[in-house]
Amino acid sequence: MDNNCYDKMINSSEDLLDLLDTLFREPAPFWNQFYTDRNRGLPFFIEFPDENLVSYFHNGFLKEGKVLELGCGNGRNSVFFATQGCTIDAVDISDVAIAWGKELALKNNCDHKFHL
Repeated sequence: MDNNCYDKMINSSEDLLDLLDTLFREPAPFWNQFYTDRNRGLPFFIEFPDENLVSYFHNGFLKEGKVLELGCGNGRNSVFFATQGCTIDAVDISDVAIAWGKELALKNNCDHKFHL
């Protein structure tokens, strides 16, 4: 195998995160700027989880367990999962979004991992 990221085996969550880093690293400056203004008025710039996610969880389509959230943004959905007893690994390309997610998790007494 050569060093092409598509030729590497994914045997662990760390391997997956490494792969995602190689594929999505360049747009980080865009997303950092995007998440800098928390007052944009976008529906996902709130502190509450997506209403569909809440419905899926409460109707039994999703249940307590391990959750890997890719593109977690401000962490609103991962915080919801954590409050429902899930173990969370939340990933985003933006360190600004990750910082916001950590603040929201701390505010809600959630203990989960955020990854760049």
